[in-house]
Amino acid sequence: MYTTLPRPDFDLFTIQLWQVWSGRNKLLVDQIREPAKVIIQRSLSIHDSLQNLNPQSAPQPVSLVSAWKKPWLNSYKINTDAAFGKDLSPVGLGVVIRNSEG
Repeated sequence: MYTTLPRPDFDLFTIQLWQVWSGRNKLLVDQIREPAKVIIQRSLSIHDSLQNLNPQSAPQPVSLVSAWKKPWLNSYKINTDAAFGKDLSPVGLGVVIRNSEG
């Protein structure tokens, strides 16, 4: 399934994801909980600043792929993620391994 977003909407969506991720890290690392309203306001402010730096006369849509694709027969897909504390010691690690059957 493909979804097309106008460029400004895609940019805002990406900034919001980044801000939610940053807020999560502040909570885990610094024990600072930011209200959702603050995260949204900061996202909008960053987006406005970006728009002012890069004015576009005709925004181009961005296509997003939202479907997982299985690996070839007799092969595997491995997805990993990790989180680190301030001192760079591992805080979390995740691994997902899938074959051609999902």
